[in-house]
Amino acid sequence: AFGYKLVGSVDEVYRLNDYYREHEFLKKVLPDNRIITKCKAETKEEVIRNLSKLLFEEKVIEDSEAFYIDVLSREMEGNTAIEDDVALPHGQAQNMALAMAILSEPLPWWECEGEKVHVRIVVLFAINSKDAYNRKSDYFKALSIISRGMDSFEKRELLYEAEDGKQILEILSRGMRETEEDI
Repeated sequence: AFGYKLVGSVDEVYRLNDYYREHEFLKKVLPDNRIITKCKAETKEEVIRNLSKLLFEEKVIEDSEAFYIDVLSREMEGNTAIEDDVALPHGQAQNMALAMAILSEPLPWWECEGEKVHVRIVVLFAINSKDAYNRKSDYFKALSIISRGMDSFEKRELLYEAEDGKQILEILSRGMRETEEDI
């Protein structure tokens, strides 16, 4: 009647709309200039310091050193490595934002009873403490999107090979869909 032709089901249209909404949210909290690919680092402290500086330079946090110390103190409380390749450290900030590093080589992140956990992907979360337990917060939304974007070895392999932040965002966004054919 209006010259529009519905190409898929209503469910597909809603899924497509959700994808674009989540993709735009991801680009807001993790813009491509806060993603370091092929990152060379010797220690997890070096990675956290570099990502903290990046958040400071982008005016996301007010004090790079205080944020860095906060993240390290949380790291001492428990292991932030998930899966075999991913670490999700976090520290307190006024507003929620992310910075990410794809390491060129696996880096020891945590040791427990003589067994070392190595990571190649680090997503540093700057979060407001009031959002940490609110399941409807931007923190949980970002955590969900990032987790789906890296939930298989194959997806993480694509991230390792990415050349820049734009490619990383595209790979993470594709991870939001159930299959490549969804869009």
